[in-house]
Amino acid sequence: MKIISSAAFSVILATILFSCQKQVDFEVNLVSAGSLAKDAAGNCSPITINGIYKVGTVLAATTHYADVSVHVTATGSYQISTDTINGIHFGDTAQFTGTGLKVVRLKGKGNPISSGHFMYTAHYNGTSSCAFAVTVSPAGTAAAVFTLAGAAGACTTPTIQGTYTAGTILNATNKIIVSVDVTSLGDYTLHTIAVNGIFFSASGTFTATGVQTVTLSGTGTPLLAGVHNIAVSGAVAGCNFPLTVAPAGGSGSGTKVKRIIQSEPSSRKAYITTLTYDAGNRLLTFKEWEEDSAFTPIKISGANYSSFMYNGSGEFPVKNTITDETARVDSTLYTYDALNRVTKEEYYHTGHVSVRNTYTYGTNPTVVVLGKYVLTGPALSFRGNDSLIFDAQKRITEMRSYDAANMYNGYANYLYDAKVNPFAQIKLFDYAYTLYCDDAKFFYRSPNNMTSLVQANLPSSPETLSISYTSYNAANYPLTATASISYGATTQHYRIMYEYY
Repeated sequence: MKIISSAAFSVILATILFSCQKQVDFEVNLVSAGSLAKDAAGNCSPITINGIYKVGTVLAATTHYADVSVHVTATGSYQISTDTINGIHFGDTAQFTGTGLKVVRLKGKGNPISSGHFMYTAHYNGTSSCAFAVTVSPAGTAAAVFTLAGAAGACTTPTIQGTYTAGTILNATNKIIVSVDVTSLGDYTLHTIAVNGIFFSASGTFTATGVQTVTLSGTGTPLLAGVHNIAVSGAVAGCNFPLTVAPAGGSGSGTKVKRIIQSEPSSRKAYITTLTYDAGNRLLTFKEWEEDSAFTPIKISGANYSSFMYNGSGEFPVKNTITDETARVDSTLYTYDALNRVTKEEYYHTGHVSVRNTYTYGTNPTVVVLGKYVLTGPALSFRGNDSLIFDAQKRITEMRSYDAANMYNGYANYLYDAKVNPFAQIKLFDYAYTLYCDDAKFFYRSPNNMTSLVQANLPSSPETLSISYTSYNAANYPLTATASISYGATTQHYRIMYEYY
């Protein structure tokens, strides 16, 4: 995203670093806060138990699980698990990147020893708990006999849970609840055929006869927007229901930035940035270019395409490759410590390291030392240590710049608002505050947006970047903003629009 013109922005960044870099938080292992959703009796509510549990049959995490809900009040890591009872247990460990009611899939492990009904208590971060029951069938249990309500035609009043957007992978919140009438106890499996890139399934054991409901969990990624007919099978006769998939982008209630459009009020030109992600919500690419008011591409100096590389399922990128409009390819490599904090980043140009930044984390939890090295002749030369200063909320508030002789020669001060951050889902450095300064793209630590940046190379006059967010979508993420950059007697104004997946 371009906040200012290329020339003005180069002045803004000159006092921050000699090259594009990340400024990272010193602590990423923040623990979430909240409570498990439950009823008055302490039972997990809502709860979805999936899988056929039989004596002597080893559980599979993909088919044997319990979906519980958590009221999240603060983002961070979580651990939800049960004790091992009757040879099996359930659990999951990951990160909450947003607040509100979240669904967590507790994966089953183990081998059931005995048949019967068993109670399991899920514990969340050692602060909250709720209970759920699992029925284990004897080995060789017969299949149940049941009918789907509405078969063979439209499913009778199915309940559709979760949001469905083209290009956005389904998660544990995407479920379909259908009614069944059970006439004979036993195991069951219900599923849909794959339509538009997604399907739903459920399996378990009916322990009572009569009318009841079954919850089918969704899998896959919707390909196209529109209304799609979904057919449920697994009983003597199936039923079907319509499912509406929303188009990608637009305002909606999305939390992953799809596109950023920035323009000057007096100009026909717009600066466009688009972002893509993988199934794990890790940032894969962003592209930027300039267009006119009709979105007809115009070549712009500095336009580029960036792609990030990860090691396996790791959340943190090990490499960023940038290709500019001249087809020149550069890259940045990242090194981390045991706490997933960046300790070194190296910018490669024409196959050689031209800039190296090192980060030192000392005993003072609010200060990180940034060492700057720049290629001079055949070798890297030291250009000074900057100090990055953080507040109690792990947000950078000041950067003090020093030259090679360790003389103070500049500063940058940052202010934030309390609104939801549109880049919170981008896992560059997870909970780390990140300033990604490649041609004016800013990624801020959730849940705050930077509203002001004042900086100066001493003894010159300060330069100020200010941003005001003017509207928000249903998820309280910014839709529009205005920005201005002032340096000397000159002020430039900009309009910014955000679109989401």
